Amino acid sequence: MFDWRELLLRNQNQPTQTDRTTLKLLEEQLLQLLPPIVNALNATNILPLQPTWSKNEIALKFNIILEEVEQRYLVAWDHVRNAQIQKLEADYQTWYQAQLRSDKSLFSTYCRWQELLIQQHSQGWSSWIILGLKEHPFLVRELKRRESLTPETELLLAEFFRCAKPLLQIDADTVLKEFYSFQASFTQQTPFLPQLFQEIPNASQKEIFEKLEDNEFVEAARIFWNNVIVSH
Repeated sequence: MFDWRELLLRNQNQPTQTDRTTLKLLEEQLLQLLPPIVNALNATNILPLQPTWSKNEIALKFNIILEEVEQRYLVAWDHVRNAQIQKLEADYQTWYQAQLRSDKSLFSTYCRWQELLIQQHSQGWSSWIILGLKEHPFLVRELKRRESLTPETELLLAEFFRCAKPLLQIDADTVLKEFYSFQASFTQQTPFLPQLFQEIPNASQKEIFEKLEDNEFVEAARIFWNNVIVSH
């Protein structure tokens, strides 16, 4: 992560040039950091099959984490677009100090989210989403009627995986590390982020993830039906 403060200090005698350079670099960084978060949050509202776990505390806390990071990046984006580096620095410092006194801070929410995953599904977030989908009432009814995958259900599952791809691929640990590295340039502080589990998908889930990488959503749907629903 680029150290914006180092750039400011190095060019402190050239304020105009420094502002242009710093603003451009900050803008480029935010354009890399924001899209995965926005896409994952959007995905939670457009899934054609709303998983039964969507109201679970794990899912709720995951959304809180992404929404808080998104909000802080949007605040930074607003200051950058208005060429307000000093306001950006002051805003992040104020935010960080308030976080230190809050029992609902981003850091504590992240730690609690990990604890819940370990308790309920130690294989990790993406695996939890995939296995939770198999409990959806529609899919349970379909399996009771027949083991073969109908064209209609195949298309529905394919659309689910197309919409859910950003949600399945986002890594909360990476998101938090990138965010705290970004804000540390303005606050000079960052917490140690414990990673209490490592996501270890089984063979079927790995196949699904590989198909998602290649945007082969129908194939992902078939693997999910045959290897996750029918075979278990």
